Amino acid sequence: MTFEDPGQALEWCDTEQVKLIALIRHAAGTGHDDIAWKLAGALGSYFLVRKHLAEWLATGRISLAAVRRTGDRGGEAWVLASRGTCYCDFRQALIITPVSDKRGKAWSLHALGRPNEARQAWSDALAIFKDLGVPRAAQVQARLTALG
Repeated sequence: MTFEDPGQALEWCDTEQVKLIALIRHAAGTGHDDIAWKLAGALGSYFLVRKHLAEWLATGRISLAAVRRTGDRGGEAWVLASRGTCYCDFRQALIITPVSDKRGKAWSLHALGRPNEARQAWSDALAIFKDLGVPRAAQVQARLTALG
């Protein structure tokens, strides 16, 4: 498959992202670890450009487990470097997130492994969304439930 320009490639990735992530999960779950970690790696630049940090982090977890099962130490180093870039983006997101963006702050804290702070930020975001009658309140409630 070839694209006329980077914009066309990004549009294709935008359209196919959900399927590609499902394919990564499926490959890892069916013993096709090389495909899983390499496909996840190929999407890393897309996730970086589009700032799909949650998806990047999720596929990074899958790809790290997959590459470790293969024993490919070079691949493992590559996956770890990609995850490091993602975590740096989350830290930067946390730094630049406006005080009023409780949801953004909550997601960044959660991704950085600070669930107690994330839980409070998600609770604050939920209260604001409910007050405003924003439909995203259900999504925020789901995140809180996932945090436990």
